[in-house]
Amino acid sequence: MDVVRTLRSYARLDESEFKVASVNDCLKTVLDLLDPSLRRDVAIDLDLGPVPALPCFPALLNEVFMNLLVNACQACRRAEARGQVRVATRAEGGEVVVCVCDNGPGIPREHQAKVFDPGFTNKGVGVGLGLGLSIAYLVVRQHRGSISLQSEPGAGATFTVRLPINDSAPSRV
Repeated sequence: MDVVRTLRSYARLDESEFKVASVNDCLKTVLDLLDPSLRRDVAIDLDLGPVPALPCFPALLNEVFMNLLVNACQACRRAEARGQVRVATRAEGGEVVVCVCDNGPGIPREHQAKVFDPGFTNKGVGVGLGLGLSIAYLVVRQHRGSISLQSEPGAGATFTVRLPINDSAPSRV
């Protein structure tokens, strides 16, 4: 794929307003741009189901999915087994559901309530700013959706994004 076209698709630089877009297309674009060093030793499995397009700010959703995928790949690098990330989409009850699962070490229970807090990081001092998941949370809420975490220590993590399928513009945060 042409790099300039991919970057333009990711950033949606020419689109300041929301539009009807495909979450599956956003995910494919983000995967095309994911740093190859993050993908090394990590298998990424896509299970993109048939989902309707929805009104959104594609550039902002790209940021959500990039943050989730970067975190998942980084978590896999700390796993004892070969890294595995699964990305799945489906339509369910008036929503598009996106799940990003990894087989990393999981998130300690005492950290789970804080993962969406600005500045919180599980990566150690000097690694990241702790803003990725808080930005993802704000963007998903702006789209009138929800984002949740399910994790068992030693058994990986699953982030689930639910976005409503409707005709209205996302709210401004």
